[in-house]
Amino acid sequence: MIVFVLFAVSCSCTVAATPSVTSIYPTTGPVSGFTTVTVTGLTEIDNELLFCKFGSHAPSPGTWIALQTVECTSPAESGATTMAVELSNNNQDFTTSGIVFEYQADATVVSLSNDRGPECMLLLFVTTI
Repeated sequence: MIVFVLFAVSCSCTVAATPSVTSIYPTTGPVSGFTTVTVTGLTEIDNELLFCKFGSHAPSPGTWIALQTVECTSPAESGATTMAVELSNNNQDFTTSGIVFEYQADATVVSLSNDRGPECMLLLFVTTI
């Protein structure tokens, strides 16, 4: 006698689409960091594992804005340079788009002068709300 036993198993899983980077804006920011960079590409999943990576810096959480838009915050960098901005939806596998963000030296005021005389005054209004 042969007995066949069939089991029906039901399961569900989520397959995360591989993100891609097609553009970033702005493409430049100061070496002090904290520039909000809008990354455009394919990012179909809004989850807690959405990460941004600037070059070899440690990944940081990204903010899902829309189907094709993520916001990332640039980390501080020691000097002027360029580095790729990449995305991951699992904090392990990052895109390899090569779209670069350019770090520029922080602006500094070297000097101020008024060569037009006292008739040319700068007025500064400070409003406190």
